[in-house]
Amino acid sequence: MNINIILNDKNKKEENLLELYSKLEYDKTKIKNIIGQKQHYFVITGVILMIIILFSIIFIITTVLIQQENSILKN
Repeated sequence: MNINIILNDKNKKEENLLELYSKLEYDKTKIKNIIGQKQHYFVITGVILMIIILFSIIFIITTVLIQQENSILKN
């Protein structure tokens, strides 16, 4: 009789541990997905900033070249 109670207790503990482990695995994958999404947003933001910087550099270079041409034409 006592052996059955002990075995049942042990089985319940193992089931509880397996349930907790599966919940932890689910939470771990959920956190990884959230982190992955945030990294995706950082990449998109970085690309947009790079494009803005590239266009601003091109704009500055073209305005400087136009000013130099205008000053050469005036002289």
